[in-house]
Amino acid sequence: MFDRLSLKKLNISKKYFVLVTILVISIFLTSCGNNYDLEHSVKKDMHQFYDDINAVIKSDNTREQTVKGVKEIIENANIGKIKIVDENLIIDIKSEGKAKYKYVLQCDFGNSKTISGDELAIALSTAKNLQKNSEIRLILSYKDSLNSAVEKLDKSYFEGYRVLSLVNTSKNRFYTSSMGTTEYKLTYDMKKSRPAGNTAYSVEISGLSAFDSAIRSKKDINPITFVGNMLSDLNSAGVNIEIAEFESDGEINNFANKVKLVFVGDKSVKEKVERKLEREKKDFTERKDNNSNAKFTYSEVSVPDLVYDYNQTAKILSVLYTLVDGVYATSEEDFEGDITGVTAISRISSSGGISVGVMGRYATKDIKTKLDRDIKAVAVLSDFTINTTERKSIWKMDDKTNADQNKALFSLLEKAGFEQESGGMLLESSAPQIAPKIKNNLFVPISVEITNGESIVVNILNMIGEQ
Repeated sequence: MFDRLSLKKLNISKKYFVLVTILVISIFLTSCGNNYDLEHSVKKDMHQFYDDINAVIKSDNTREQTVKGVKEIIENANIGKIKIVDENLIIDIKSEGKAKYKYVLQCDFGNSKTISGDELAIALSTAKNLQKNSEIRLILSYKDSLNSAVEKLDKSYFEGYRVLSLVNTSKNRFYTSSMGTTEYKLTYDMKKSRPAGNTAYSVEISGLSAFDSAIRSKKDINPITFVGNMLSDLNSAGVNIEIAEFESDGEINNFANKVKLVFVGDKSVKEKVERKLEREKKDFTERKDNNSNAKFTYSEVSVPDLVYDYNQTAKILSVLYTLVDGVYATSEEDFEGDITGVTAISRISSSGGISVGVMGRYATKDIKTKLDRDIKAVAVLSDFTINTTERKSIWKMDDKTNADQNKALFSLLEKAGFEQESGGMLLESSAPQIAPKIKNNLFVPISVEITNGESIVVNILNMIGEQ
């Protein structure tokens, strides 16, 4: 049996247990409440920034007007004093307390054909909701279809900082390398002549989102190859096709967001052609996935005065069919392992001859050499000439300089919800231009998306304020 002293001690222990339990629960609920409040604030700010940003970048603004528009968004949000250096908006923000590490958040902005707006909205909502013991520098750089203004910045703007460069994809990743990119332009100075056929159709695909051609799934549609494959099928089925018009709209690094085709055939196969067009329309509707505004339309039109004849059309279709549009190379045989090469047919024009634009991405110089050779072989086979434009060089992190600090930064990024991408970054980014400016090698590109972006922002905020 318990004596009185034992019972008294037991009662005291119970009281302490209850008090400690209440204290722990209180701390837990306060923490959850704080995180909820922060996440709610971040979400509200992020979506407001996103709407404001897209109102600027989706207009027909000049680059000067775009820079001014983004500057006004930042000023209205009272984030901090802005310094403009060669189309880079630079803002230093410091919270209460002493930061263990200082961070640069860099991202590009431009018009809607090159930039999504996700990364800028996430960067600004991070800056606006900075927590204790945090210090960051925003570097927001105007980017056209190829070059980012960040290339013009002196390295002094990055010294003493851990640098995170934000890009937009549907997965939260961090990268230690990025692919080089080359634009290939295949041309043929064809001359049009009178059509042999006596019936014509106009086909148009429109409303597709302008997104980077490196990011694709089985449902993603390249409208150029979609229409090209349709014509090849008709050709194989015995329908003599003559192309009158084949035009796309979009940047070389993106899938085309619009394609228009006018072709001529013979009335004797009209029923076969229309059945095919209807099947393609149905297939397109089933595959358009996230492109709710995308449309496949066709109609019979007047026969045009001039066309590329049957043999010339066959050469055009041969090039489109033979070029690789998708994964070109992988780290293992039989297209297993990491992607190390990607190509995309991104442009086509029938004005003043035929021109086909291809975007090539490669992880190594050897893959680039092979890609150069293969695309040239396709061009020569169909009597096309080829010109190349080098766009971005290959970037690979130096894994020896500051290896321990990089490992610590990787660990923090993983804790913040980012996974390391074992292969190179497929997106065309500014990494090759930023990395040489950073002496301490503490530079990591990260990919973000506005969908559920508030949780990622909160994690980044916690990482930046980490003690």
